[in-house]
Amino acid sequence: MQYTTKRKLGLLVTTSTIALSLALMPVNVNFMNMSVETTTAEASCCFTSGTLVLMANGRKVSIAQIRPGDLVVGEGGRLNKVRHVEVVPLAGRLLYGVNGGLPFFTEEHPFRTLSGWGSISPRATDLENSTLQVQPLHVGGYLVRYANDTFGFRGSNALAQNPAVETLEIQSINILKIDEPILVYNLILEGDHTYIANGFIVHNKGDGDGGDGDGDGDGDGDGDGDGDSDGDG
Repeated sequence: MQYTTKRKLGLLVTTSTIALSLALMPVNVNFMNMSVETTTAEASCCFTSGTLVLMANGRKVSIAQIRPGDLVVGEGGRLNKVRHVEVVPLAGRLLYGVNGGLPFFTEEHPFRTLSGWGSISPRATDLENSTLQVQPLHVGGYLVRYANDTFGFRGSNALAQNPAVETLEIQSINILKIDEPILVYNLILEGDHTYIANGFIVHNKGDGDGGDGDGDGDGDGDGDGDGDSDGDG
């Protein structure tokens, strides 16, 4: 009985240590072998677990249910493969929403706007991806979203049928403070590093391969593909 008690105490200590580690640091969850990998504290721009992501088959799935290898729809209907899923504690940070909608994103996460990428705090975004040019999201600005985010695609690796996009004027920015501990999520992707979260075109915050992170391949970080950094295309 003494040996059994020691085993139980050892398991309790181990389990408690893992739980404490998950609460204190960002992690990558590998769902293939159920391993947990710690990441740097920079991995912080994220969405709440119920945020809906547009998948390649046209379904919308909560970000917490997405697994490595899944295909998500990105900007322009491109399909991007999920490399891994970042799971990090909200850790007292604020959540933001627009126009009275439920707050679902943190201040660092880049959203596509009419004039490039934007976030609540470009300075915080810069700490995660200094090559991605980001401007402040503000009342009076315009976000870009899919007008109809349920569509199919041609072939397993083809571009999705060209989706219609629309703009949404930011009339208000609402803020939520959550005191209890919760986890938030981000997708690290191949391809152009964009995906659709609650209908909005968003960036996965970094490309992971030393590029500018805007997905257009021109190295200037503005996303318009012309290489001159002015964002005018």
